Amino acid sequence: MINTQVYVEDIGKKKRLKDRRKIMKTLNEILTVSEICERWGINDVTLRERCIRNYSLKEGVDWRKSGNMFLIRRSSIVRIFGEEK
Repeated sequence: MINTQVYVEDIGKKKRLKDRRKIMKTLNEILTVSEICERWGINDVTLRERCIRNYSLKEGVDWRKSGNMFLIRRSSIVRIFGEEK
């Protein structure tokens, strides 16, 4: 006979682990300007001018501002600058 309580707890743990991985993947997709500059080896002025002022990135889709910090999707940066160096 299978102990159903243990089985249900295992399913709950697996679901929580899957949810946690999904959250971490989402968080890793969002980068700050300083993280992007460090990983791609570009100047922050270049990043801001090329992406935000030239409208290569769409506000609300590719980036948003939180306080005085720009939060930019990694996939959007890869689209413009290629994979990180």
